[in-house]
Amino acid sequence: MAVQQRLCTVEQLDEALGRVGRVRHKRYMRLALVDIAGGAQALGEIDMARVCRRFGLQPPKRQVRRKDASGKWRYLDCEWDLPTGEILVLEIDGRHHYDVSQWEADMRRERGVVVSRRWVLRATAFEVRLEPGPLVADLISMGVPRISDLSALGSAIARRDADKSD
Repeated sequence: MAVQQRLCTVEQLDEALGRVGRVRHKRYMRLALVDIAGGAQALGEIDMARVCRRFGLQPPKRQVRRKDASGKWRYLDCEWDLPTGEILVLEIDGRHHYDVSQWEADMRRERGVVVSRRWVLRATAFEVRLEPGPLVADLISMGVPRISDLSALGSAIARRDADKSD
């Protein structure tokens, strides 16, 4: 939360972890810092990175910045460029999204994303953390590549390029 609010940086937190000596779960804290440095700004996004690693999915771009129709900068939790050329967005909703005014703002913002020709899926932070199976199935159905698919695609491109040079 402190990094998200720009009260400190990942580097400052990492330095502090180095200074405090023994801390229970320090290894997990450092892993969280790696995810935060990669763009995660909430626990749900860190959990999503873990889900992608666990299920072998391509990791998403995180906190993708875009301007809405009014010119205000908005950030999308997770975004994948699909092999079809389409873009899939996953918004991870924590508890504060259940407030009616936040929910209405979320729906309005989602419409703005959809009219920009992106697919939008939503998941709760609870689902991402504790019941990711159905979400992963939906992401795969939408075309999010598995890491093995990317390796196969890279090999196919390399073979194609080698054939062209002959």
